[in-house]
Amino acid sequence: MAALIITAPVLLGLAVAAPTREGAMTPVGNWLTEHGGAVVQIAACPMMAGLPAASGALCGRIIGIKLDRGTAMPHDYMGQSQCDFPLLKPTYPTGDAGIWQGHIVDPRNGHVYGASLHVTPHGRLALHGFLLLPVLGETQYWTRYAAPVPPSCRLSPARRADNQRSDQPAG
Repeated sequence: MAALIITAPVLLGLAVAAPTREGAMTPVGNWLTEHGGAVVQIAACPMMAGLPAASGALCGRIIGIKLDRGTAMPHDYMGQSQCDFPLLKPTYPTGDAGIWQGHIVDPRNGHVYGASLHVTPHGRLALHGFLLLPVLGETQYWTRYAAPVPPSCRLSPARRADNQRSDQPAG
């Protein structure tokens, strides 16, 4: 009986810890792009026509752009602000643990590319964009972004991209 009492809390602890470990390997969250110019939020796709609620699809949108003080917010190919631009179209789990495939859109010209993404063992997001075939593409490595992003979408470029905690919203 004593073994059961000791084992139950251990098993409960493992059950509670498992989602945390799995959650650390999911692309869900905020990511600083490879060159530090933008922050992209990846989350479950909003309800869309024809998209099953339990599909596991992820979407990504630009939520922060590093701009010098006084610089105008860049516009997308439709003349709208790039802030809140839907960068990642629905990406779906592939069946290979932790890999999603879908499409990414270039906000400057509207071109759509194939994309696959996964979180590396070191906690970086590997995003591979390609044209037609994966071999005709390029991989970027994004880092998690933990600092707050202001509603204005404007981030100060003065901070080092590798020191996320020091990133401060632009004034």
